[in-house]
Amino acid sequence: MTSHSDATTVRDFLQTVRVRLTTIAAVEGAAVGLLLIALIVGVRWALPFRVEVFVAVSVVVIAVAIAVRLVMSAHKRQHTALTVEHAAPGCHNLVVAAQEIMRAPDQSNTPIAALVFRQAAAVTQKLNPVALFPLKRASMMLGGSVGLLALLLTVRNSEAAVSARSRIGLAGSPTDISLIVVTVDAPVYTERARQTLRNPARVEAIAGSRVNVSVQSNATSVDLETIEGKQPLVSAGNGVWNGTVIAGTDGYIALQPANAGKAGSRKLMGLSVTPDRMPRVKLSAPGKDMLFPDGNRSLSIAIEADDDLALSSLRLKYTKVSGSGERFTFTEGEVPIQTARPSANNWKSGATWNLASLNLEPGDMVVYRAVATDKRPGAPLAESDSYIAEIRAVGSEAAAGFAIDP
Repeated sequence: MTSHSDATTVRDFLQTVRVRLTTIAAVEGAAVGLLLIALIVGVRWALPFRVEVFVAVSVVVIAVAIAVRLVMSAHKRQHTALTVEHAAPGCHNLVVAAQEIMRAPDQSNTPIAALVFRQAAAVTQKLNPVALFPLKRASMMLGGSVGLLALLLTVRNSEAAVSARSRIGLAGSPTDISLIVVTVDAPVYTERARQTLRNPARVEAIAGSRVNVSVQSNATSVDLETIEGKQPLVSAGNGVWNGTVIAGTDGYIALQPANAGKAGSRKLMGLSVTPDRMPRVKLSAPGKDMLFPDGNRSLSIAIEADDDLALSSLRLKYTKVSGSGERFTFTEGEVPIQTARPSANNWKSGATWNLASLNLEPGDMVVYRAVATDKRPGAPLAESDSYIAEIRAVGSEAAAGFAIDP
């Protein structure tokens, strides 16, 4: 190995150590910053704070703590070789000597410099910066700080803690809202469980759901506003205000507290409403109009239906059309079908329909379709495409689109 390559080996090792020391200092600084934030949370336990302000302050505190720790540990990075010698006494000052020679370019090409670089390179190749400067202690500090802060925030923002602060008058300004609890009761027919949300940014509900809003505030009044209008919440005592809206369309829920006519901080939540769509029905077989030479025939019917929530019924209906000229007779009926229910919202049905039972004459036809309903009260029928089964009249030709059954 040449003198130049030996010097490069030592230089690269020292640079790796500097990066390692910088990382450790940054992690330690972040841990101290998080501890300071936890202290702030503890000191301001009884006082409210806005989330955006808390986040901004936290970022500043952590950044300052990291910067201070980097400044305090700068001497270790400036004298990297000495730091390495302290961690690995077996280097016998070779690394320090090599670094000093690097800082004096006029001495780096001498035979003595080449010897120092060679021996320092041999020593540093045996050293592992990760083992010399472990990150475990700093990582444990950071993990402990994160855990402590998370615990404090969880306990502080619990409903019991918020209610306790409110009862003893420590919830902040009377116009502040300290807690919002939203319960969503979906329509009974959906058979969905109640959903409870605390301080949500967005509420999602099925159309027709009852959205119950409960607010904790020492305000003298709280108004609830949606795109459909405004309503006052009703006081339930102990700083609790309640109200209900019916989820109809997408929009928002705004809460405006006030104290003696003076408005406080407005809270805004998005409202996403999912409509209960109609079932989808498909006559998958035969899936085309049919022309028969006589009425002594059978149709193999296959039906598929699905719904976003749950199906309630699935039927096969028909209209028999008899007659000619200006005299036609229409007869409504229903075909018995066998239905399989793989799931509440996915059904499959079928039947072998004997047309002979309809006493069809030449020229008569049957128009048939599948219909389905979901469990929504008063919901209209969902229908499939209609298809025709016709008995050929004497001397007639099949119209385009008909499949002829021999």
